[in-house]
Order: sequence, then structure tokens, then C-alpha cells
Amino acid sequence: MEKRQKSLYLEVMRIFACFFVIFNHTEHYGFFLFSQRPVGGIQFFVYMFISIFCKFAVPLFFAISGALLLVKEEPLKVLWRKRILKMVVILTVFSFVYYLYGVYLDEWSFNLSEFSGFNSSLYSAAVIFLIFI
Repeated sequence: MEKRQKSLYLEVMRIFACFFVIFNHTEHYGFFLFSQRPVGGIQFFVYMFISIFCKFAVPLFFAISGALLLVKEEPLKVLWRKRILKMVVILTVFSFVYYLYGVYLDEWSFNLSEFSGFNSSLYSAAVIFLIFI
């Protein structure tokens, strides 16, 4: 019973963190609402507090996910196949969809070698760092 409540507690925290991760990406519709209010007003401080408070969400989400993975006993081969390969495939597919959307909006010209080259945003330093850690 204790393990189930502990998992439920972690899942509720993860849902809470997901909400704030999404809020981080709302720009002027949510995250930057404080900048649209008069400085010093109550709304300014409330929106500013929410925007600062939600910055903990990404590290919290990763910490909870890592803590839940600690209890799993799986070999390195399974870890690479089930988790890391899945992330690389998802990153590649959605980056390509984003690239096609940019081509549709005439932001880029369609060039498959440019998309797959090491100077593309798919292979940014942060992504390579995360893949090889």
C-alpha cells in the first residue's frame, strides 16, 4: 500500500510539473502576462510570481522520471533500444515535420542534405550532449 501511495504522489507531482512545463511555452498568452500589466500592480506581481515559480517544472519533471527509472532493473542493451532509440526517432521525426512546416511557410527551401547535415538544428550542441550522456 505504501509503494502505491508513493507512486501516486510522484505521478501527481509529475502532472503538476507537466502543467508548468506547458505554461513555460505559452509566451505572451501566459508566461509573459506580467509584462502586459502595469508595473507595481497586483496582477503584475501575481503573473510574475507564477512565471518565476514555474521555472522549477523542467528539472522536477526530469528528476521524477529519473527516480521512477531507478527502480527498474534492465540491461544497458534494453535501455538503449527501448528508451534512447525511441527518443532519437521521435526527435528526428518531429524535427522533420517542423522543417517541412518551415518549408511550407517559405522560411526555408527544401533541401534534404541541409536538414540532415551537422549544421542543422537537429544536431545542435545541446541535443548531441543529451544523446551521448
